[in-house]
Amino acid sequence: MFISYRYCLLLFCCSITLTSCNWLSDLFGDEPDKPFIFQEQERIYLGVVAFNDTISISPISKDLQQSATFINNKQNDVDATSLCYAVSKGITLFNQQSLPIFDKIFIVSFTDGQDNVSSLLYKSDGKLIPQANVYNQAHNDLISKTGLISYAIGFDGKEIINETDMRKLVVSPGTYETANNTTIETVFKKIANSVLASSKNFTLITQNGIYTAEYPKYFRITVKAKPNKDESTVYSDEIFGKLVGTTFTVTDWGNHSVSFNDNQPVTGIVQNKKMELPFNKLKFTKQNGNSNDNYECFIQEIIVEVSYSGNDYHIDTEDSSVSGDISKKIGIVLVLDCSTSLGNAFGNVKNSAVEFIKVLSQTGK
Repeated sequence: MFISYRYCLLLFCCSITLTSCNWLSDLFGDEPDKPFIFQEQERIYLGVVAFNDTISISPISKDLQQSATFINNKQNDVDATSLCYAVSKGITLFNQQSLPIFDKIFIVSFTDGQDNVSSLLYKSDGKLIPQANVYNQAHNDLISKTGLISYAIGFDGKEIINETDMRKLVVSPGTYETANNTTIETVFKKIANSVLASSKNFTLITQNGIYTAEYPKYFRITVKAKPNKDESTVYSDEIFGKLVGTTFTVTDWGNHSVSFNDNQPVTGIVQNKKMELPFNKLKFTKQNGNSNDNYECFIQEIIVEVSYSGNDYHIDTEDSSVSGDISKKIGIVLVLDCSTSLGNAFGNVKNSAVEFIKVLSQTGK
């Protein structure tokens, strides 16, 4: 039987193509990437406020998938920016009924331009705020919420960002960050990690023993902190305490920068020849310039030294150390610009905001 040269060549090419497809299938798999599944958290709660000429809200919830879906469904189809009003409304979400008592609360705001309509929205709430003062109004709302830490992101796109105004939306140890279409995901992840790092509970773990009023165990604890995670300036304060039985009492608060457990004695729990002393609500605060306001710093390091005489303190990591984990309940509100000026970058912004949530989800278990 005669088979043409062209027919043989066609069969040969098809054979190569099918072989190549099978090889690629073996290498990469037949199934497309599976969608990320957000696990409901017991300690991480998130809400979202999206804005352009008005706002829309996804209430604070531990259902992180709900927040991600809300963001993915947003469109940037209106050319207006109500950033400050959205921030003020975001703060009120922490007043929702049925929410737990949070150990830490955060606002993370993102925009690519200057606010231009918040005055009208404040007016609808009965507040006569001139447009020139909307950043001051948002700032006052932020600092009036006890314990709130706030971050702000300015996106380098088509619009002009006024850094002075944006910094009014920051409450230490939160930071102001700039981003572009290339760096936005990295910036969102950086803030997520900073939120988690500043939300740790610390536990002093020490060797169990018989500690009496006459023969207690003494501690010198040095806490080092920064104004925020990226600062080079490092503050330090020492506190002294003693352990009698299972009760740890501070005998000297140093410069009073450090506080924990509402300044009350800490009761330890014995676990496998070790005693765990939880330093709940551990904070390092500094005075804000010449004002009477204090701001919370980012805790960088805790050094524990022990003594049985009240003198000659030394480090013994086999005997005593401090561990930190994400055991606090934290509430976060993400304030997200959905204006048309973001253009085609809006898809990347949404993806980066969802990556922010993924970091919280994976670390907050």
